[in-house]
Amino acid sequence: MALTPLLQGLRDLLRPEVIRPGPVELREDAPGSRIAPFKLETSQPTLVLRFEDIPRASLALNDRLFPLLNPTAPGLCLHCDYVILRQARTTDHAPAPLYVLLVELKSGPLHDAQKQ
Repeated sequence: MALTPLLQGLRDLLRPEVIRPGPVELREDAPGSRIAPFKLETSQPTLVLRFEDIPRASLALNDRLFPLLNPTAPGLCLHCDYVILRQARTTDHAPAPLYVLLVELKSGPLHDAQKQ
């Protein structure tokens, strides 16, 4: 499905490695995860980003995402598993709202999920 001009513009600015082609299988790769992978399907243009897919270049994920921030500062360098951007097509050529869904997959205690 063709992306809206806004989503295509965002896609053009992002590293190709972080964009997941649809339909997307969401999964938790953490050791010991008990979450079964599941598919995300939508009938609207959607852009799915996964920060874990940023090329490593021998740097830790936080060093790649937050190169200017102190990684030892509590709660400063947290991120979610997926960012899903969705924009419906409109029939009247009016600007459509952009919906942003932050996905944090958790198979353990939920008390830390809100921090991310």
